Amino acid sequence: MRWIILIVLMVVLVGCESEEQYNINDHSAQKPEAIMSTENYDDLNMKLEMTKQHFTLNDEIVVQASITNNGNEAIEYRAGSSSCVTHMRISIKSKETGRNLIQKPQGKVSECTDDIHTELLKPGKTVQTVKTFLPKEYIYSREYPASGGVYEVNSLFRTIEEGGENTLIIKETFTIEGTNEQLMTKEGVINKVNEHPEVLQWIKSHSGEAIRKVKDGKYYILFYDGWQQVSEDTYRQLEESTLDQNMLMQLNDGIWIVEYISKLGDSPHRIKVEVDAKQGNILSVETFKR
Repeated sequence: MRWIILIVLMVVLVGCESEEQYNINDHSAQKPEAIMSTENYDDLNMKLEMTKQHFTLNDEIVVQASITNNGNEAIEYRAGSSSCVTHMRISIKSKETGRNLIQKPQGKVSECTDDIHTELLKPGKTVQTVKTFLPKEYIYSREYPASGGVYEVNSLFRTIEEGGENTLIIKETFTIEGTNEQLMTKEGVINKVNEHPEVLQWIKSHSGEAIRKVKDGKYYILFYDGWQQVSEDTYRQLEESTLDQNMLMQLNDGIWIVEYISKLGDSPHRIKVEVDAKQGNILSVETFKR
């Protein structure tokens, strides 16, 4: 009967997540592809564990990090804030794109205070942190499936010593069979926008001969619908530039928004273009007087 109770208890522990404890007790029963790395820093032994080396977009990615004090003296360390105690920081980043995976919310989400909380790791004691990540990433504030490739998981433990802090790191790599769907780059979007007939016409009407002239040996530019006399230097500068303008660009809900604004030429002085960030299709073109 005692053996049955022990086995049930082990199953319950494996299925639980917390800041203090998450045990993967029977390493002999793990699949060969499981990850378990260790790193020693003097009397401190860091450990990083994951259940697999390869994940898909349907998997949750659980990372367990722990550190043990094998020395004879207690070690002070940073443990987040008083409202959000975290023994070790864990993050996952794509080695190809540099983007971070999204951490799965645990329970009620609340804002953490900005105070510094410290704790003591006593001799012979171990602290653990477990985080669950989703195979998703933020791109310009929007959530997307993770891109395929190699990812690096980092766990940090920050000790407090005389003269400052010391950061201890343990890291490992794994792969995600993610999406290869890529968003258009800023350069690609600008090229696409500048090829559109309406945009080409707008640029033409706000540059070149349309916005400058020489009359009776004097130099003029068309500034906000009216001709103004300028110096020869200013006139020559406009000869060398295709457009005196400001450009605004942002990605919002999968749509690139590009705006050109120019004080030169006739109205309209602003043109706005929306582009599908994945397909590259021009969705809309609007012009505005100012």
